[in-house]
Amino acid sequence: MNTPRFVRFVRSLPALALLLGLSLATPAQQEASFSVHGGPATGLNSANAPSRLMAQVKVGGAVDRTSVAPAAGQTAAQVSASQEAAFQAKGYATRRDGPNDFAVTAGPGGAPLTDGAGVGNDDTGLDIDCGIKKLPAAPGAPPPDPKDKNGGGGVGVPPDHQPPVSLPHPVLIIIIIEIRLANGTVIVIRVPILILPGMDGPQIRMAIEQALRSAGLLPNRVRWHSVLDPYRWVDGFQLDRTVNGDQVQHLEYEYDAMARRVLPPQELTAGMFPSFGATDYGQETRGAAPARPWAVSQGNHRVGGYFDVVYHLALPSAPGGEIVSLGRQLPATPLCNGYVLVDLPGAVFGFGLLDPSGDLRRSYLVPPAPALVGLPLNYQGLALDQGSGLLTMTNGIAVKIGQ
Repeated sequence: MNTPRFVRFVRSLPALALLLGLSLATPAQQEASFSVHGGPATGLNSANAPSRLMAQVKVGGAVDRTSVAPAAGQTAAQVSASQEAAFQAKGYATRRDGPNDFAVTAGPGGAPLTDGAGVGNDDTGLDIDCGIKKLPAAPGAPPPDPKDKNGGGGVGVPPDHQPPVSLPHPVLIIIIIEIRLANGTVIVIRVPILILPGMDGPQIRMAIEQALRSAGLLPNRVRWHSVLDPYRWVDGFQLDRTVNGDQVQHLEYEYDAMARRVLPPQELTAGMFPSFGATDYGQETRGAAPARPWAVSQGNHRVGGYFDVVYHLALPSAPGGEIVSLGRQLPATPLCNGYVLVDLPGAVFGFGLLDPSGDLRRSYLVPPAPALVGLPLNYQGLALDQGSGLLTMTNGIAVKIGQ
């Protein structure tokens, strides 16, 4: 009996991992952009202690944080200039993009920046923003690894234990989001959130989530180590894509003066993998699909929780499936006309037919077992166009189970 072509592809995955797993690809160099807005600085945080503005980048696999202390009365442009000078004093290469904006383009000695950036601010007079840009490989250099994280970001929100805020009147916060469309066009949307007197942490978080979803975003609850204080956790929303699959590439927080005094310090990340929760990564393979394939995970990525992974492959009723693995540390593995973005050794393949819309949905229930906290899971969807023999493959989804 002849073995179907798609089954032959699946059976070949472990062998391909051994034969092709040693890729020459390297982590893509990135530049990180930072900006300061609002002002003048007060020099104080909400506890009337000296304020800090902290930026985080990663060089050679190591996290490096650079801090400045805004002085009372400084303009946002002056604080931005002092922040850039602090990077330069440590040997970083920078580029000034505007009075309030600069980019960190390389680490000391020209070392590449990888794995995203973050920024935190607790000055009650200032706002912040953060983004990354993936740079093309230098002539003659190995190509970037297709499984690099290309965008997305995290927006810090009040924790569950945040007490009701004491406000004389409603306050407004705005999340400003740059989105890169499939044709390369960049659009900017502003998401306003009204914070009412007496709202506690869960209520504020719910208001932020509802506003983001109403604006067409797909937020996921995540946690990461605070940029301002690495010994503290930050609750947040990971924003990678819109409901149309377009990628988020830059985030900005804009508070009014009262909001800065009553809400936790502002924290943003760009292009970073959260410590817990779900995010996407890597380069999709379009193959014969008429539209760009993409994947997203939504739900509660915690012990006792429930989440879905949806693969939008744009090949109606085609044979397909998903690859699930614990790892994504190895270089991407070439497979036919694309790349496998999860670690193939130990991976599990689940076959499935795409629905008439060209989608494949998988649902997962996480047992209420504390031992599962920190478990990494990585997913990628694929489908075969039987006419051309080309594979269509989504970006990867990285999940780390939280508590």
